[in-house]
Amino acid sequence: MIIAISRHAKAAKGKVDIERPLDKDGLAQRQHLHQSLTAREILPAAMILSSPALRAIQTVQDDAVGKHTVLPELYMPADQTTDGDEFDHLFQRHGYAPLAQYQEDDHTDVLNRWAKKALKAVQDAVFQNWRPGMNTVHIGCHAVLSNALAVAIIGGRNWDAIGHVTNHALGLGGTIIIYANTGQAKILELDDTELE
Repeated sequence: MIIAISRHAKAAKGKVDIERPLDKDGLAQRQHLHQSLTAREILPAAMILSSPALRAIQTVQDDAVGKHTVLPELYMPADQTTDGDEFDHLFQRHGYAPLAQYQEDDHTDVLNRWAKKALKAVQDAVFQNWRPGMNTVHIGCHAVLSNALAVAIIGGRNWDAIGHVTNHALGLGGTIIIYANTGQAKILELDDTELE
């Protein structure tokens, strides 16, 4: 199985974070992302999961697939008071830095707790909707949270892949592609740069 975790494309500014749609550039980035993943035979995905943020939904949405499952666990932990405050603090300090920089922080356990909850939600959704021939899952997520989820999915099976994912800050519309049977991972950025 292939799991593709895409960071959302560029979003418009807005007062309510979860309601921010893709802007004109973001729609173009989404189109390029889909063309690139289709050329690599990753899309169309058998299943699409995403954060409830409109920009994440729009980034991975594929009318050819139909079913799209929104998982609240894939959104930033802002609705959980303690974790939300800790995550806001971490994000204010580190921004869009690689996951490795977050891991050096004393409060990084908030990302680990989030990743475990997100991984469980993804596993439950995949198992509940499993069908023969299901070979690709496309997940719409956010910045450093995409990397944290990828590390949780890879687990301890491939330390080189984990090092690679933790040391790269995923750009807008960038995707981490995980080959679940081997734990191998590569990063695909919107400029078609592949990092393995």
